[in-house]
Amino acid sequence: MPTPLRTFPSGPAALAALAVLWRSGVVAWIERRDERAGLIPGLARVQLPLPTFFLHADPVDRPRAEAVLLEFDQLHSGGLASDADDQHPNLLLLDPGLAPPCPACAATLPMRADATACPACALPVDVVELIVLTHGPEALADAYDPVPILDDASAPFVPTRCRRCDYVLLGLITVGVCPECGEHFDKEDAVQAWFA
Repeated sequence: MPTPLRTFPSGPAALAALAVLWRSGVVAWIERRDERAGLIPGLARVQLPLPTFFLHADPVDRPRAEAVLLEFDQLHSGGLASDADDQHPNLLLLDPGLAPPCPACAATLPMRADATACPACALPVDVVELIVLTHGPEALADAYDPVPILDDASAPFVPTRCRRCDYVLLGLITVGVCPECGEHFDKEDAVQAWFA
């Protein structure tokens, strides 16, 4: 396997980089590996699989891919990873039953990532951290909006398959009908499902 262009700790950051490359006409793909992590502070004796995302490009396109990503990093100070990783979770998308209690007064905390204090006792709190400590990091999975990565310019280069007949949808736009069997497809949904 060739050396990856970049390695990302999160799917949104990897998708953002992939989208930049696809929109520039670079043949690129992401490889996901789930690695066992060590102990996570606050979660006694729990080992979770942590995904790592490796961004690859066709060897012929690699020099251009590196130039595109470098230019993107220069235009967007902080680079690809920080743009996607700084996204705050929308806790309103979660089950209200996940709302954690205040550690001091046991009042139910608001489901807002920007809440900094308990409304009942004013204790400084981090609602996101408390949800993770109480329910595990997977509880936040539905709190992030998917990062759209395809548009009609890049979608033709994405070889997703038809759900019904397995026809390779290479060369087709983001949303359409399979030319083989007539099943409706959405390449964006197919790519996003890979990261679920």
